[in-house]
Amino acid sequence: NYDHSVILFYCHRFYQGVKPVFFSVPRFIYNLILTMGFSLLSSHVFALELKGIANYQALGKSYYIASLYVDDITQELSEQLAQNRHQKMVIKVTAKRWSSRKWKAQWQNNIAINNTADDELQLTQAIAIFTEFPSGSLRLGDEIVIEYTASLGTNVYFNSHHIITTNSAKLFRHLVNT
Repeated sequence: NYDHSVILFYCHRFYQGVKPVFFSVPRFIYNLILTMGFSLLSSHVFALELKGIANYQALGKSYYIASLYVDDITQELSEQLAQNRHQKMVIKVTAKRWSSRKWKAQWQNNIAINNTADDELQLTQAIAIFTEFPSGSLRLGDEIVIEYTASLGTNVYFNSHHIITTNSAKLFRHLVNT
């Protein structure tokens, strides 16, 4: 807790032209932009609540942590996925390096194992794009966001760059099931 008189003192000194040592205009602007960004982000992301987190490992190696956000955490996951409600899965890569070849093989294998066969062409194409989008290796900290909204369908982003949009929830459901 700061004493308000101390804050007012430093603000007064700043406006008199004497800058306190710990205050700099670029740092202030950076923090202001950062705070505004988090405020905007929280108004969008935090409308959804965290339903769960899972760590994906294969052969003793951790590849990613996935977080699922839904608008009603009291509902069962199967009910939530069946409804046309806002949902989001965030995948953070935890592996130091994850080759695009391994990414493709792991996702294709896990999608096939964890979902029923679906011959819909659009879904097949969307899965192909999702499994083949990394042109190079994924790195520690890379982020994949898969978001479904009834009005926009499913959107996939890689490090904030748009990868694919589908008009249904099928891609979202297939990836969450995986």
